[in-house]
Amino acid sequence: MSSPLSSTEPVEALHDLALFDANVLGAMFDHDAQLIGPLLKTFVDSTNAGLADLSSAISNQNQPGMVSIAHRIAGASRLSGAVPFGDVAAGLEAAAKRLDMTVVHMNFQQLTQLWPLVQRAMGPLPPG
Repeated sequence: MSSPLSSTEPVEALHDLALFDANVLGAMFDHDAQLIGPLLKTFVDSTNAGLADLSSAISNQNQPGMVSIAHRIAGASRLSGAVPFGDVAAGLEAAAKRLDMTVVHMNFQQLTQLWPLVQRAMGPLPPG
């Protein structure tokens, strides 16, 4: 499953894309909010930590770190329903493999701009 967003398009190109598709997890867990809510909370917490770690890896030009962290963010995002966000992370992963730091920085900026929008699209999460 891929979105029409390429890893080099600006964030503004997302205005007509669904940033979060609740049916992705819904289909896996029969739309059971008691199962999905904690999964989304874990996704948010791990993505917050992943973005902080990715920022550090980029600052240090730690190629293995950039590749690994971007890969985890991409996979978790796609599995959780944030497919366009995952696509940008996958683009960053590919750029990191090539050490194309211009694209790495551009995609990281897109991720940091998109992340609050993805969270807003997800709606409120259960407490805890």
